[in-house]
Order: sequence, then C-alpha cells, then structure tokens
Amino acid sequence: MILSNISVPLLGIVDTAILGHLPSAEYLSGVAIGASVMSMLLWAFGFLRMGTTGLVARSTDLGIQWLVRALVLAMGLGIILFIVASPLIYYIVEWMNASQEAQPHALAYLQIRLLSAPLALANFAILGFFIGRQDSRAPLYILFAANLLNIALDFLFILGLGLGAKGAAAATVLADIFAFLLGLYLLSRVHVGIWSYIRKEIGQKKLLPWIDSSPWINLLKINTDLFIRTCLLLLTLTFLLHKGQPKVIMYLLQMLFLYSY
Repeated sequence: MILSNISVPLLGIVDTAILGHLPSAEYLSGVAIGASVMSMLLWAFGFLRMGTTGLVARSTDLGIQWLVRALVLAMGLGIILFIVASPLIYYIVEWMNASQEAQPHALAYLQIRLLSAPLALANFAILGFFIGRQDSRAPLYILFAANLLNIALDFLFILGLGLGAKGAAAATVLADIFAFLLGLYLLSRVHVGIWSYIRKEIGQKKLLPWIDSSPWINLLKINTDLFIRTCLLLLTLTFLLHKGQPKVIMYLLQMLFLYSY
C-alpha cells in the first residue's frame, strides 16, 4: 500500500513537469487552481475508502454487501457532485482569485474533470474493499497502471496534441475510467466468488438486508471525524490559493497538495 500511495504524488509531479514546459505559466496556474478544487471536492469523500476498509475487514463474510453499498453511495454522491458543482465552477474559480489569463484554463480543466467524479469516488470504495480484504497488491496494480496511463496520455495530449489544461483533465478522466474497469476486472479474477454471490442473492431475493437503512447510516457516520478533518485541511490549503499568490507560489502550493494525502 505504501508503494501504491507513492504513485499518487508521482503522477502530479509529472503533470506539473509537463505543464511547466509549455510557453505560458498560466497553464500551470489554471491547472493548479482546478486540481486544488477537485482535490477538495473528491477527497472530502475519502471516507468511502477508509470506511469501506474498516467495515469489510470486520465483516464475517466476504464483505460484499458493504462493497455494493459503498459503490452505490459513491456513484450517487458523484452524480450529485457533478450536478451541483458544474454550474458553480465559474464562481469557484472567481473566488480563487485566478488571473484573467488562468481562468479559462481552470474552467476548462474543471468542466472535464467533473465528468469522472462518480467513477473517481467509486474507485475509493473499490480500493477500500481490497485493503479490507488484506489484498494490498490489487490497489498497487490499479493505481500504478492508471498513473502510467495518465502519464502517457499527458505526454500525448499536452505535448503531442497541444491541448494544454484540457489535455491534462482528459488524461485524468480516462485514467479514472481505466482504474474503475481494472478494479472490476480484478474483483472478478482475484475474488472469484463475488459476482456469483451477488447473482445468488438476487436470484433468491435476499435483498432485504441490502436495503436496510441502518447499515447505510453506519456507512455515513463511521468516519464523520475524518470527513470533517479532511474538509478543514483542504479548505485551509485552498484558502492559500484564494489569496491570489504569484505564479511561482501557486506552483509550490500545488506541489504541497500532492504530499498532503
């Protein structure tokens, strides 16, 4: 799991390194703002990974019901996040005091990145399930492969096709989709009984425990403190960007975000 976590800041470092080779620093400033906003929005729901890990680890069965609940919750929250945040991104970027030159890049980045919000949150649940099952290799495979794809697409979209901030966002969206599909594939390969178990439960109409409200409430409550802590941390770091720092400071603050998780 340590190795898989290393791949996350590595991806951001490569992103900024590639954007740093563009002729205008406004690309980097715009993506820094967009990335900080997405970090705040997505990592506020980091409890989907931590909470799923704990619930699956203490489950007497495979923990499949907790995985399904977490996936449904993640997809639902992701869709709500997309619907609510999409019309507000202009005002969010304005609040961040982005320069006139950086604003279009930040807006373009956020408009594309928000498309993968449901899958990005679903990936939290899948990773949490694997960790709860004491399978640390699967998260490594998922994150490492997704990051390699993201890096390759960054080179193609940013330097090859000259798409700038849109290219960086599109690369991340495609990497999120790939990570989700790879996670589902590994679930079927590594934990073979999962899909047969779900089909059996549906076939025998044993769905009442799945729709009982108390487990859903527990899933939401179990990491309330972590949710508040994450929101406060991300809001604090985002506030630094809101103060309208110079371009070089903006770059350094983005690097700080990479190591804050």
